[in-house]
Amino acid sequence: MRADLRRQLPCARRGSVYLLALVATVVVSAVAMAMAQGVGQHLRGSQHAAARGDCRAAAVGLLRAIAAELDSAMAAGGTPALAAIQADGETVGGVVVVLVGGAGADGRFRFGLVPEAGLVDINHAPAAVLAALPGMDAARAAAIADWRDADDTIDPQGGAERGDGAYAAAAVPYAPRNAPFETLDELTLVRDIDRDRWAGEDRNGNGMLDPGEDADHDGRLDRGLAGLCTLESREPANAPDGTPRTPCARAGGALRTRLAALFGEARATALTELAQRGQPFANRLDFLAALALSADEVARLWPYVIGGEGRLGLVDAASAPEEVLVAAVGTEWAARLAGARPSTAQGPAWLVAALGREGAQAVGGRLTVGSYRFRADLLAARRDGAGWDRLEAVLDCSTGTTRVLALRPAAARGWPLPWATPATLRRDPASDPRTLFAAGKP
Repeated sequence: MRADLRRQLPCARRGSVYLLALVATVVVSAVAMAMAQGVGQHLRGSQHAAARGDCRAAAVGLLRAIAAELDSAMAAGGTPALAAIQADGETVGGVVVVLVGGAGADGRFRFGLVPEAGLVDINHAPAAVLAALPGMDAARAAAIADWRDADDTIDPQGGAERGDGAYAAAAVPYAPRNAPFETLDELTLVRDIDRDRWAGEDRNGNGMLDPGEDADHDGRLDRGLAGLCTLESREPANAPDGTPRTPCARAGGALRTRLAALFGEARATALTELAQRGQPFANRLDFLAALALSADEVARLWPYVIGGEGRLGLVDAASAPEEVLVAAVGTEWAARLAGARPSTAQGPAWLVAALGREGAQAVGGRLTVGSYRFRADLLAARRDGAGWDRLEAVLDCSTGTTRVLALRPAAARGWPLPWATPATLRRDPASDPRTLFAAGKP
């Protein structure tokens, strides 16, 4: 029996060695697989970071080209606008960059720059306009007015100053700025302006109601204040020839000189007589409506004169969403203007004709045509779908030279074209992203 045990022991030892070797092999294989997976993830992460870097560089490059084209348009004597750059897709190396324009005045998605004058200027809009925006009321508008004004006097409509409980009793007490807003996000610090009221339903910021965004199930997009407001809407102080704009509240020598320079002595005499009979003028649109001008004459005179309303906070009647137009001029006039808006960008003659003197005197002091400040929402995607990035910039053209006032990352808002996702590009790398982006847009 002892002999049998002696014969079995070497076999047992050999079995133990095999078992240990098997366990070691399994452990080493698992470690190797884990290391390979980690290396693979690191490589994929590096590739994604490189692709995103390509996209960011391409977006910045296109932004420079946009600024140059806006400058060229103004140098030629026109208003800033894009003509050569394809907003629905410019190829920069292996990247396609599009301008997410959101919904136009007709409610359909468009590619292009977003005219800031088509939004409500929170730093200069009257409280009555702010109160008329969706989800707003007189008390909230008064709180905004108290935040931006320089005093500590509470607005009689129910505003809020330093002693208000929303500020003084906060976990970290704070006070109104008593100065202009510096960012749109700052609105969420104003009493009774919560994050939902600010952001609305447009979570990816594309100006459209996408699947999963209709929180109240009413079939309409709640843009929130972020989609209806801007920090500032500003027109140039000078005319295209570099001289200060001519006041047009009353007909005088300076106005006649301006008319003569634009239209000649004979026409200037006739227009001056009409102006003298129709003065005083409530605003620039009232002045233009009083003169029997052709569409070409309106377009030529428009950038050379200024009314008593000034040049800050005016709303672009051509591009303003319905909610903004209603807040600015009321439901009745908004409906008239919406029906008269041209389908393509045109000069101010259509607005002068749509308002007449009656409308110009009633609401013309809040309106303009065209914009000198734009928001550029740049979406850049690698043609092979390897990565993408999104940047948002604000461009100001009111000084005659385009300036980039802000440039910030916007990828956190998400992919804005749900009908053509990066996965679509990866599945069909040979396709043209511009075709995919434009083909399915609502």
